[in-house]
Amino acid sequence: MKYKKNYRIEGKIVKKSDLINLVESILDKYSKSREITVNIEAQFNDGTVISDSDVSIFENIYFEKLVLQKIYIFIRTDYNNGVSITIYSDRDYSDATIESDDSNLYGSICNCIKENIDLMEKQKELYLLSSKTLGYVVIIIAILAFEILIGFVIENLFKIKIPTVLIYIMVLVIPNIVPIFTVKYIEKYFPINQFYFGDSSINKPNLKNSFLYKLIVFIVINLLLPVILGYLTK
Repeated sequence: MKYKKNYRIEGKIVKKSDLINLVESILDKYSKSREITVNIEAQFNDGTVISDSDVSIFENIYFEKLVLQKIYIFIRTDYNNGVSITIYSDRDYSDATIESDDSNLYGSICNCIKENIDLMEKQKELYLLSSKTLGYVVIIIAILAFEILIGFVIENLFKIKIPTVLIYIMVLVIPNIVPIFTVKYIEKYFPINQFYFGDSSINKPNLKNSFLYKLIVFIVINLLLPVILGYLTK
């Protein structure tokens, strides 16, 4: 009988130690097998690809200097027994797939994979805004609500009449354009999974500070522009 299971890897900060522990724990389950095929491949954003049959690959200087895009781990004893793991640092689907005709080995490796994935550090859930359709809707509604609130505050609190053209831009144009760029920004800087190969490496989690800074600039511009135009059209 053939057994197969797929685990999705999502919203994780994948450290070098996580990858090493994952490979070594799987190999430990295969310890009674005579021949084991292992291939670990790393693909970087500039097109560079390195591969090896040992976890020592993760000590390569490329992990310090080049942006890591994907890790592929392939471990197999024969045609019917193997594990393949693919972890992307972007929106693509990341997963771990187990195949076996040995029920005991299958169950053991399933537990091993699940435990290792669960132990990986969770990242902030900002990535959900770009990876889920609902996230895009939330961004549109949030920006629309914000634009209406800004308009209400300016006209009722500051007693400044906003030009009709600017009202159309704030309510109809901005909520339809800004979410597109916001999603693209989150896709790039806060992907579905992030790698962490140390503070000295280029591969480390992105902070939310830059995103918050851009958000503050957006709010200031939305607040000042209607006020300035309102004064100019008096």
